Amino acid sequence: MKILKIIIVITALLIAALIVFWRFAPTQMIESATNNIGPAKTLLCQYPVRVSGEAMMPVFQNGQLVIFSKCVENRDDIAPGAVILYERPGGMRISVVRERTRDANGVMYRVSQEARKNEIDETRSDRIIAIYNK
Repeated sequence: MKILKIIIVITALLIAALIVFWRFAPTQMIESATNNIGPAKTLLCQYPVRVSGEAMMPVFQNGQLVIFSKCVENRDDIAPGAVILYERPGGMRISVVRERTRDANGVMYRVSQEARKNEIDETRSDRIIAIYNK
């Protein structure tokens, strides 16, 4: 009976560690970890996000659960029109890539939310957390 309890506790701790790693690890770390694990890659790359607000309508509705992919092949080559999740001061934001440019510091994306196309924001490729695969 004691051995069974120990096995259950160890299994629970391993599952908790995997969940923490998946949720908070840098995306490049997850991509490199998933390269060699076959079918589990699909599951580990998924990044569910609950949409809050109406700024992405009609693409996403308020309260909709959207599955993004953390495993992006090349963050420097995301096409205009792609929907991304990126990090910015104050939290994460879902936006549509409107334009890709390059400067001395690398690739820069001009993005905006679907319902607010005139409010342009800029983000670097290393700030992109995930991409929405239609």
